[in-house]
Amino acid sequence: MVTGLSAGDATAGFRGYRRVVLESIPLDEIASEGYSFLIEMLYRCQRQGWHMGEVPIVFENRQRGASKISKIEILKAMQTVLRLGWERIRQ
Repeated sequence: MVTGLSAGDATAGFRGYRRVVLESIPLDEIASEGYSFLIEMLYRCQRQGWHMGEVPIVFENRQRGASKISKIEILKAMQTVLRLGWERIRQ
């Protein structure tokens, strides 16, 4: 809700981008890395008017268990979401 993203999973690790999409995004202005990068790229693409398709992937052997995402990475992602949400409000 904060970023206005229409994706079901903003941190999906596998994405393919068309060249024209990447050329329309000022990649040198992206401040995020790791999982936060995935969120910011999706945000930037959507703000440029690009539409994203999603193909859900279910890892059968990862339906239960501990996440591999660290607490620091979670905090970075939350910071990115808040930063992008603030940017969205200002525009």
